[in-house]
Amino acid sequence: MWATDSDAGLQAAKIARYQDLFSTRREAGFLSRAGDPAAGYRRLLEGFRRAEAARAAGEAWGDDLVDRYVRALDAYAWRYRILRKRSAGGASAAPDSRVA
Repeated sequence: MWATDSDAGLQAAKIARYQDLFSTRREAGFLSRAGDPAAGYRRLLEGFRRAEAARAAGEAWGDDLVDRYVRALDAYAWRYRILRKRSAGGASAAPDSRVA
């Protein structure tokens, strides 16, 4: 079966979203190694917000992208000792723009 123009456009959009995730993670790493881990965390938060917007827009891969950003934020916060706000139940709340 041949892909239609709309299928190709959807694939290109999906690839662009995941490339954005990878480049955002790389940029956050560069910022932390340059001595500004808070700026790297903020960069990841910007990407997280883009992923949330994609999910809200109904993009099929939006949930997966949001989950990947949450994992990236958690790993980054752990590695660079940037704490996230805790909810009343003790579980991590949604990513917070305030950083240590």
